[in-house]
Amino acid sequence: MATRSTKKNEVNQTAKAEPAKTEVTTTDEQKQNALLEELKKQNEMLQKQFEMSQEQNNMLQEQMNQLKTQVNTVPQTIFVSQDRERVDFLWLAPVADENELLIGERGEYGKITGKVGNFSVPKNDLSRILDSMTRDFIKDRWLIVLGGFTDEEREMYGVNYKPGEVLDKQVFTRMLECSDDIVNIYTDLCDASKKVVAKVYYESWMNPETKRKVSRDVVVKMNKIAPQPGFKAILEGMNKQDLIE
Repeated sequence: MATRSTKKNEVNQTAKAEPAKTEVTTTDEQKQNALLEELKKQNEMLQKQFEMSQEQNNMLQEQMNQLKTQVNTVPQTIFVSQDRERVDFLWLAPVADENELLIGERGEYGKITGKVGNFSVPKNDLSRILDSMTRDFIKDRWLIVLGGFTDEEREMYGVNYKPGEVLDKQVFTRMLECSDDIVNIYTDLCDASKKVVAKVYYESWMNPETKRKVSRDVVVKMNKIAPQPGFKAILEGMNKQDLIE
């Protein structure tokens, strides 16, 4: 009897233990299901956010396309504020064709290669290019201020040019072809610009490719108006050439 009682107790204990296992399993499944449901919700939320973002991108692209269309079809009026005024320069220098002029300490405002070129600098930045070398260029009329200065500023920088006092681009680039016209132009030029003309003529005489373009008659006339070392050297060279020939 004792033995049967013991087995009966064991059976009862086992029977009682079974529901506990079922309860644990059910709890784990519920947790997993809850986690899956949460992940599903997060996924749906992310999908909606992506769709909204895509829609916003499409709207922005449409607005950009509309703006591009307006820019291309509607005339624009651009107002330049006072602090964006610019000073315009003309570079006319009797230098080698491969010579490079950096505008600014590191060329931040541009670069000119050769004898002729234009550039402009914001007026507020003018002090950044007006070093001693640039001031010498302005003084020697290698660098001419075209615009951007008031009358007072032109007076201060010594660029209040009188009519006919400085060369323009057309005369400079076609100087040897101007013939007698250059004589009339030379008469009114300032002393610095006269030196530029003499230097151009001298370098042209020294260059075999342009030597024949230098007219003795023109050089004689200009040298009489305002003698220059360059003109004197040209005439001496022409005289020696005549003796040889």
